[in-house]
Amino acid sequence: MRIHPECIPCIIKVRFREISQHISDRGEMLKAFSEILRIVAEYVEKDVPNPVIAMHAFRYVKEITGLDDPYSDYRRKANKYALKFLPYAREFIEKADDSYGRFRRACIVSCLGNLVDPGVAGYKFNPKQWSEMLEGSNFRLDDTKRAFELMHGKHILLLCDNSGEIVFDRLLVEILKENECSVT
Repeated sequence: MRIHPECIPCIIKVRFREISQHISDRGEMLKAFSEILRIVAEYVEKDVPNPVIAMHAFRYVKEITGLDDPYSDYRRKANKYALKFLPYAREFIEKADDSYGRFRRACIVSCLGNLVDPGVAGYKFNPKQWSEMLEGSNFRLDDTKRAFELMHGKHILLLCDNSGEIVFDRLLVEILKENECSVT
């Protein structure tokens, strides 16, 4: 996987936003922005993958801000919103007619959890849109039937990377366990 040119401005914009939220001194901000540009340029020249560039730049943000988790406030709020929405998501899943339908709806809910991602430039998560998205959600490519057929009795590895996401993934884990899957 190589860096795509259109990814470079996104990486920079997200890191700039993180710095701006935690540093108010103009001079310190300019110094930090300059270093972000240097870091990104260094790794772009080496043609390393996007996530590696973003990781190195994010490590610098953590260093310059002195914060182990620059998103701690965001995560707290996202988890709070997700927990408020949890009963609606559970009801949405339980309204399905059969085991496959519940699995499919749990997959939809799990995917909606991925919307809680502050690391995307130009995207602002709005929790008020969750219920609208839930009822109108569908997969462009829907392999849930095949996944459902293959999953029984299997071991499933579930990766969670966004704040708020685990709240919804928990519902999917419940459905997987109902279908005799072990989940890590």
